[in-house]
Amino acid sequence: YQLPLSVVVLDMDWHTEDNLPGCQTWGGYTFNTKLFPDPQQFISWLHSTSNILGHPVKLSLNLHPQTGVDHCQGNYVEFARAMGVNPATNATIPCDFGNPAFGSNIFRVFLDAQPLAGVDYWWTDYDGCGGPNGKSLYWSNYFYDTHLQVIKQKRPLV
Repeated sequence: YQLPLSVVVLDMDWHTEDNLPGCQTWGGYTFNTKLFPDPQQFISWLHSTSNILGHPVKLSLNLHPQTGVDHCQGNYVEFARAMGVNPATNATIPCDFGNPAFGSNIFRVFLDAQPLAGVDYWWTDYDGCGGPNGKSLYWSNYFYDTHLQVIKQKRPLV
């Protein structure tokens, strides 16, 4: 095929979009297993030389962090408890990178856990949360990019 492709970018459909009360269809941290039955296998396949291109390809996923974390997410209970929220309330936990607990827990519970740990880049889209002006996409991007650079030793993609 000889395509000069080095990064696959997936927009919103990679994550669940449950249209249930209290669930956000724009944001999410849980793979849509109808489209990706084995997300870890998909990521490993992209990173391998056995994919259709014959060379490793990076993966970037779209996020809308401003929607927070709702009860439809796979690790909601763990995240809610870590944030001091009773999971039985099914309350959406607002995104707030101005709160150190939010930033630390979003990475620990979702982004550094499998299968998302294999993602190479995050495309944070639309609006951010927290920071000097309340809602700043630059502030949110700073957290995602710094995490990739410092913790995962990867170069962020801007």
